[in-house]
Amino acid sequence: GIAIGLTLAIRIGAVLLVGYFILATILWFLAVYLLRNPGHRDVPRFTMALRMGVARHVVIYVIAWATTLAWWPAAQMDPIGHPLAALRLASDFEYTFPMFFGGRHIATDALPWYYLPKWFLIALPEFYFGAAYLGFLLFMGFLLDLRRRIIRLDPERCIQFILLFTAIGFPLFYAVIMNPVDYDGIRHFLFVVPPLAAMSAVCVAG
Repeated sequence: GIAIGLTLAIRIGAVLLVGYFILATILWFLAVYLLRNPGHRDVPRFTMALRMGVARHVVIYVIAWATTLAWWPAAQMDPIGHPLAALRLASDFEYTFPMFFGGRHIATDALPWYYLPKWFLIALPEFYFGAAYLGFLLFMGFLLDLRRRIIRLDPERCIQFILLFTAIGFPLFYAVIMNPVDYDGIRHFLFVVPPLAAMSAVCVAG
């Protein structure tokens, strides 16, 4: 709750952390209560765990909101309206100016869909691409031995991988599909680099 709150106080886009947290909880419930023993489902235990999970989420979000307000003076004046306005502004940013990209000047609201992927290719060290190649080889090996490997899969590790892929892929997918106003290379998407580094480390160590 404190981590989410402090991040929200820095930038409203940290609302993504709430989505990742909900996704992690859903995946955990699916793995533990629905997939692990599909023939012996304990409905009362599942219901109790679900209620506890919802209650803990509520507590965490209350802590996050209180932490956000403590470090966001404008939100203290309007705890609901101002954050919603900031979220709308962040999702529909109208600040435009000509920017040099691809050998010509292009308005920031008319950039091609590949602007952000191309900048990631330019800005990231070569190590990331070598790690991505190793990860591709590992994934192909997994597919070639799919049946035996699925039996040995660790649900918690699968959830970690899914969350990493989501933290990397969803922001980039959103930028490519929605094509929001962007500028200064990958500056507005630097939060994608830490999960990219973690995934690269996993690929190299794997």
